[in-house]
Amino acid sequence: MELRNKPPSLLSSIHSARNFYLRHKAMQQYEHCMRVLKKAEKHKIVEGKFIKHYIKDPNRAWVNSILAETILYHIIDHKRIEKNKYILPASVNDPAVKKEIVLFGKLIELDRKGAVLSEYIPLLNNGEAPLAILAKLADYAVTHNGENNLESFISKEGHPIFRTYSSMAEAYEALRMDANAGERIYAPIAELFGHPELAGSILKHAFDVNHHDIYNFVMERIKDAELQEKLSHTRIVVKELAKRIRKTLAGAGFDVAVIPRLMKHEGKIMRKVRRKIAERYNESEESKSIPFEDYISRTIERFDITSLNDLVALRVVINKVGKREIDSMEESEKRMVMNNAVALIKANIEMLESISSSKYRYQIEEWNKESGYRAIHFDCYPIKNDMLKFEIQLKTFKEHWVAEEGGAAHWIYVGGDSKFGRVLKEIYLSIIHKFNGKNEIKEKEGQLELPISIVSED
Repeated sequence: MELRNKPPSLLSSIHSARNFYLRHKAMQQYEHCMRVLKKAEKHKIVEGKFIKHYIKDPNRAWVNSILAETILYHIIDHKRIEKNKYILPASVNDPAVKKEIVLFGKLIELDRKGAVLSEYIPLLNNGEAPLAILAKLADYAVTHNGENNLESFISKEGHPIFRTYSSMAEAYEALRMDANAGERIYAPIAELFGHPELAGSILKHAFDVNHHDIYNFVMERIKDAELQEKLSHTRIVVKELAKRIRKTLAGAGFDVAVIPRLMKHEGKIMRKVRRKIAERYNESEESKSIPFEDYISRTIERFDITSLNDLVALRVVINKVGKREIDSMEESEKRMVMNNAVALIKANIEMLESISSSKYRYQIEEWNKESGYRAIHFDCYPIKNDMLKFEIQLKTFKEHWVAEEGGAAHWIYVGGDSKFGRVLKEIYLSIIHKFNGKNEIKEKEGQLELPISIVSED
């Protein structure tokens, strides 16, 4: 076929997709694809503005257009593309889009058989970085949300074009395996690629399917009026504290970034609750007599969600003092500088009562893990019961990088396999940095510059 000489506008792609699904009386499938596309746009996996301004960056425009059209037609059965008797939209016949739809289908096959990670490697096309994986991230953040309308995807005879299930039992089993893959593979990949909120959504929907006791417990608790009131008071304090720490450290000559995280994502709360319960289970005598899932059902209601230190958190990253980079200092000098920063943060915590009528005691702990993670943590505990605990992390620029990109990266913390993640990171480097932004703090004209992605979730 003749290749298109420029990418269609996003509105044009959506209009063509709508006509296609309308012609095949598959509007529920269309609506699902549109929800996935909107999720991708929200998290800048698809950037419509670059398609619109094609001339400024043609390569970036094509990447975004191919990805958008892959999402719009991702429910087409990849095995039937060549065999169907229907007229497909021009974009589906485009070799680049067709390749991604086929890869998307092959990823689904691996997900639903519980494939080991090494089986995914051949699909990475010797470093060509298929966009289908990015489409999967958006799809996984939408699919398990309790609004799947599975009835419209059931067909005993199958469908000439779309993937269908032969029964509800098959559909639910597919959802269960998809949830496993979301928790095991796609949430860590979303975190790795700089989409932490998306990772939280994938975890949330995976827990809705496969860890329903924990899902229900967390969703019920975080809506509790008393918890919401405590959360509101704590947010006010943390936002004010962030301003004061930033001003104090900057006044002392530090090049500093202070990033408040005002609520941990529900999906990541679920992951943490499960991990905490698993720790108790492994230390208990009951681990010898009952399965872990039964233990969760018995004990979940006794879990105190306010015992988590980081429902609200504050990250402080320092790069320089004066004109000197802290990470390049001798260890003894660096220690003095860090002690000075610690003292200034302590002073601000101790002033909380005067600025907000809220008094906190705090515990300082220096973390130095084998993974390379280094930070100074302030765990802050309210004296009165009308507030929540919160956490402050103090890191240098290099320590922050290790936590985001290195061996202590958060994508490993949320369950990612380090070896597989590093393969992905190497292959996708140009796309996740060039097309979707890099999840790090950048130095610009001597100042720390923060992309939005690191503000939303840690």
